Amino acid sequence: MYVLLYNFSNRMNKMEELPQLTNEELIKIIKRSSDPDLLMDLVPVHSSFLDNKSILEKISAENICTSADLVKLGIMANDLLKSGRIDTISTIDLLEGRLEPYPYQLKVAINVLKEKSSIALLADEVGLGKTIEVGLVLKEHIIRENIHSILIITPKALIGQWQQELREKFDEEFITSEDEGFDYTGNKIIISFSKLARNINRLNDRQWDMVAIDEAHLLSNMKSKRRQAVAKIDRRYMLLSTATPLCNRLTDIYSLVDLLYPGLLGTQKSFKQEFFADRTGRICRPEMKEDLKKIISKVMVRTLRKDSGIPFTQRHIYSLRVEGTREENRLYDRVLDYMKDIYTDFSRRPLMGFARRNIPSGKMSFLLYKELITLQQSLSSSPRALVRSLENRKNKHENEIAIIDSLIKEAEKLGTYSKAQKLLETLNGIPGEKAIIFTLRLETAYMLCDSLNENFMPARIYEGKLSGYERWALINDFNNGIIQYIVATDSAAEGLNLQEASIVVNYDLHWNPMKIEQRIGRIHRRGQKKDVNIFNIVMKNSIDDYVLKILYEKIDLFKMTIGGIESILSEMKDDDFDIEEAILEIILRASNKRDMENEMEKLKEDMEYKKEQDILRHEFSHGILD
Repeated sequence: MYVLLYNFSNRMNKMEELPQLTNEELIKIIKRSSDPDLLMDLVPVHSSFLDNKSILEKISAENICTSADLVKLGIMANDLLKSGRIDTISTIDLLEGRLEPYPYQLKVAINVLKEKSSIALLADEVGLGKTIEVGLVLKEHIIRENIHSILIITPKALIGQWQQELREKFDEEFITSEDEGFDYTGNKIIISFSKLARNINRLNDRQWDMVAIDEAHLLSNMKSKRRQAVAKIDRRYMLLSTATPLCNRLTDIYSLVDLLYPGLLGTQKSFKQEFFADRTGRICRPEMKEDLKKIISKVMVRTLRKDSGIPFTQRHIYSLRVEGTREENRLYDRVLDYMKDIYTDFSRRPLMGFARRNIPSGKMSFLLYKELITLQQSLSSSPRALVRSLENRKNKHENEIAIIDSLIKEAEKLGTYSKAQKLLETLNGIPGEKAIIFTLRLETAYMLCDSLNENFMPARIYEGKLSGYERWALINDFNNGIIQYIVATDSAAEGLNLQEASIVVNYDLHWNPMKIEQRIGRIHRRGQKKDVNIFNIVMKNSIDDYVLKILYEKIDLFKMTIGGIESILSEMKDDDFDIEEAILEIILRASNKRDMENEMEKLKEDMEYKKEQDILRHEFSHGILD
C-alpha cells in the first residue's frame, strides 16, 4: 500500500495523466476489489487509455471521481493491466496439424493479447481471416485458464461457420442457439443477434469471461435493440470483429469504440462537435482526422490485404447445365409438386400443437424445413438419394404411402443419371488433374465413386465414419497419386487440406454460399500454386439452375472471399436470415415458374443491394482509417 500511495502522490505531483474512469466503472471496480480472489477483475473493467487533457481539467469536467481511494484503485488496475498482459502465443504448438496461421494473424493476436489486453476491435480487410485471429486469442486464454465462459454473438447465417471453425481449427466445442435443446446456462455459447436481443435477461445475469462479436458493424446504431442488449452484458474481455467499422457516418465507429471503452471518445454530443465536418457526420474535419485515427488505434487492430503478404492464385468458374431426359424431368416435376402439396397442407393447418408452437404465420416449422430441404437436395443429387429420402418419409407419414411408393418406383426405373454422365465427360477432358467432388448425399457419393472406378478413374469416398488412420491413409494416397479423385459430402470434408488438387466439382450445388466457399477453400488456400478451376453441374431448368444463374453468377459470389459473402448474408433481413429456407419458401409458394423466377429475382436484387452497400462501407472505412 505504501508503494501504491507513493506512486499516486508522485503522479499527482508530476501532473501525469491518469486512466480515464467514469464513476460507474470505479464503483464496479471497488465492489469487485473487496474480494481478493477477484482482484484481477480490475483489469478488464477499467479504461486504460490516457486522455489528452490535464488531470485538473478532467476533475473539473467530472470525467473521473475525485475520491482519492477510487483513483488509487484506478491506478492499481492500470498497473495490474500491464503486469497481466500476454506477450507470447503458446496455442500453435497445441494445434499442430489443425491450424497454420499466417504471420500477420499471429501479429494481430499478440497485439490484442499484449497491447490491447483482449479488449479490442479487429478490423482486418475482408477475406483475411478475422475468425482465426479471434480463435487464437480465445484459445490462448483458454489454455492459460484465464477464461471459462465465452459468448460469441454473430448473425444467424454465420452460426454454423463459427461452430465449425472453432471445432475444426481450435478443438473447442460450442453449443449454438440453433441447436435443439439449447441451454442458456452453458459456458461456451454461439448465439445470433436477434436471439440475444430477445433473450438478453437470460444472458446478463452473470459475468462472462469473454464476449466476441462478429460483423460488429451491425451494432453501429446505438439505439438498436441488439446494440443495447450487447451493452448490458457484463464481461471481462470483449472482441469486436468487422471489416467495415465505418458504415456511412462517423458515429458508427463511435458506437463500437464506446462499447469497448465507454467514455474514450467522450459523449456522443462532444464527439460530433469535435470531429463532424458536416451535419450528418459523413465527413471528418480534416484537421481532426489524425487525432481520430490516433484514438481509434488504441483499440483497433487492422491489416490490409496489400500488407498481408498472401499470394492469391486465380479462380476460374465453369457452369455446366445438363439437359435431362424426359423421364428425369417428369420425375423432377412430380416430386416438386409433391413437396408443394406438403407445404400447402401445412400452411392450411390451424396454429396449434407442438409442431407449430411459436411459429409466425406462414413460416415453416424447423422440422418441416429440414425434411423438405433434404428431399429437395436428394432430388437434385441422384435417384438413389431420392429413394432413400422418400423411404425415410414413408416411415413417418402413413397417409402418404401411395404417392411415395409411386415416386420410388419411378425413380428406380431411371438408368444412368445425366449429371453423373456429365461428370465423367468433364473429368475425362482434363486428364492428370486431381479433383475433389462434393455432393450433398452419401448415397450419391457411393454411386459416383463406383462410376469413376468402373471407368478406370481411381476414386475414394471421404466419409465421416473413417477412423483417423483411414483418413490419413486416404489423403496420403491422394497426395501420392494412388487415387486421383476424392468424393466427399460437406459434413465429412471438415478439416481437409488438399492443395495438391486444382479442381473443385460442385456436383450438387449448395444453396448456402458459405458452404460453397468452404468447399473451394479446401484447395484454394495457403500452399496452392495453381489457379483453381471450379465446375458447377446442374440440371437445366431445375431449381439449382435458377439459384446458380440468379444468385451465384449475376452477383459473382464464386469469386468473392468468404468474408465478403459473410458481409452480404449478415445484412439480410436484419440478421435473422437463412438463405436456404428463403429459397425453399420461394419454390414452394410459387404457383408457376414465372412467379418463382420473379421471387428469385427479388432475392437477387436484395443481395445485390447489400453487396453495393458493403462496397460503400469499405470505401468509407478506407477514407477515414487507412
